[in-house]
Amino acid sequence: ATAVHYDSPGKWESWYNRGISWERKGEVWQPKYGIHYSTSKNGIDWECDKDLIIPFADEFEHSFGRPSVLIYEGTYFMWFAARGAGRNPKYRIGFAISSDGKNWIRDDSNSGISFNSKDLSSWDSEALAYPSVHLHEDTLYMLYNGNNYGQTGFGYATAHPHDLIRINKTINKNRS
Repeated sequence: ATAVHYDSPGKWESWYNRGISWERKGEVWQPKYGIHYSTSKNGIDWECDKDLIIPFADEFEHSFGRPSVLIYEGTYFMWFAARGAGRNPKYRIGFAISSDGKNWIRDDSNSGISFNSKDLSSWDSEALAYPSVHLHEDTLYMLYNGNNYGQTGFGYATAHPHDLIRINKTINKNRS
């Protein structure tokens, strides 16, 4: 899936998944893919950067999916699905923040969502994947899939946009 933002005539931005390699893990071949960035002046012809814009969390993380980018008060916020970190094969929702859409600070602890640990039999107790975040009126809505790639459907979570301002201030304060 691809996230696209049209800012003004001559400025299109896109964040997308792209395969990097295949690695043999025992008897199984495993894909490795990440999130990349591209720009366009007309929405048809794109200039794609070859480098990853979101780093892998550790040597075991291997897959990103469905970047969802929201620009709020001049800051870029990205939610994405990631799996493999800490040898966990299940997807979880990661988070990053940027001032320009290309250079990101990853901080998954601020994704705003975590596994449902109160009810281990719930539809989202093992995996959270493929976020799609939207701002409507004064509420942020995140649509997402749960266990088994959304086999039993999808859910939504809500937050207030002011939470994004708090996250921005916290992350920038910790960088100082």
